[in-house]
Amino acid sequence: MTAVAPLPARAIRVTSSAGDSFARETAFRIRYRGYRSAGHIDPMSGEVFRDTYDEQPGSETLLAHVDETPVGTIRILRRGCGEPVDKLSAAQVFRQQLESELGAQSSAIEVNRFALEPALQTIGSFRVKLALLKAVLATCCTEGVRYCVAAARDEHLRFYTELLHMRRVSAPVLYPGLRFKTSLLVGDLSAGLAKIGHTLPALVPCPGSLRQWAAQRHLVA
Repeated sequence: MTAVAPLPARAIRVTSSAGDSFARETAFRIRYRGYRSAGHIDPMSGEVFRDTYDEQPGSETLLAHVDETPVGTIRILRRGCGEPVDKLSAAQVFRQQLESELGAQSSAIEVNRFALEPALQTIGSFRVKLALLKAVLATCCTEGVRYCVAAARDEHLRFYTELLHMRRVSAPVLYPGLRFKTSLLVGDLSAGLAKIGHTLPALVPCPGSLRQWAAQRHLVA
């Protein structure tokens, strides 16, 4: 387990692991430790948690760092205009709701495989979560994505509904390969981004951060 010192006043840097096999492997190991420590998955060979969606076109895994230490990760899955909702892993259990909410011609990003180093669960975890979500919003803004989608456990619903102004659109359903139920949440960024900025201004990337993220896949929160 990676040891992490307390985070107050320390900058958190988010990068993409795209094209970097070592960074991707690091993210998969953090993902494994985070899910395994919470009892959400069975032991896996090599202590690496990956699935077929990691190899799908449009899939991108992000890493949050404190100084040079990777401490958290989140995955983005993209569904372009006119593409099937199968591009999103949530379609495994929420296909009908996704087709109804997104329609045929709207772009969407799903966020999933959200995990932190277990040592961070009580030391600065909220700031790392916000940094990763800020990078997700930067992706949505720079790519003109309308909808953000997530499948979340009951204990995380308020995080998404109150901070990201997402709507719960399903009952809880057991998710494949995991030991918990999730509900589908959908946020319309065409109307919701201003609400997010009003609730927590630091979560919305400034123009400079958007340019840096688009050009270098690097964001400091």
